[in-house]
Amino acid sequence: MRITVVHDAPLDLHHEKMVNSVVNSLEKSFEVDSRPFEIDAVGRLRGTDLVFNLTTAMGNTERQVHLPAVLDLLGIPFTGSGTTANALCINKTLTKLIMKACGISTPEFFSVRPGETADNLPFSPAIVKPVKEGGAKGIWEDSVVESVDDMQKAVSRIHERFEQAALVERFIEGREFTVGIVNSEVLPIMEIDFSSLPDHLETFYSYRVKQFHGDETNYI
Repeated sequence: MRITVVHDAPLDLHHEKMVNSVVNSLEKSFEVDSRPFEIDAVGRLRGTDLVFNLTTAMGNTERQVHLPAVLDLLGIPFTGSGTTANALCINKTLTKLIMKACGISTPEFFSVRPGETADNLPFSPAIVKPVKEGGAKGIWEDSVVESVDDMQKAVSRIHERFEQAALVERFIEGREFTVGIVNSEVLPIMEIDFSSLPDHLETFYSYRVKQFHGDETNYI
């Protein structure tokens, strides 16, 4: 079985380490190669049996949709969610609206698009984050706010740096868990425990905690 690991380009050090880790693991059992997602070279994927999809940043606003859509068109099996799930879940506001419509509990929220302002904070504390980013991008130590002033500053920063809507969501304090699901199978639940982080760090998944302090975070 031939597996092609497809990734974003260029790779930073963190993502290069991730790609190498996946390739090294797969090489123990399969024939493996890796390549960046380049639209001019997509046809070369036809000879592979499976694409291990590590792309999340190609294209513009709906960036993680593109490779699944192309692979679906070519009839090549791939890992991860399909085109529809990626299109819906890249937008946190849309995801939360669907959850509400399905009767699934989700914290109170509203979104503020570029060019708009919010003059009221109906719940506190709140966390402000970009609508269409992942990996905790756009979540800083001061992204949890308790006043209209601080919320407006956090919203403006997201508009300026990411040119997209800001999601303002009630901040829920407490233990944090992550749950993986493959098809209908729920994988073992993992708790993310911040209690061992240095005192000067925030105890939630900000960008710096997630990307630079993983070794000091407990995963139970």
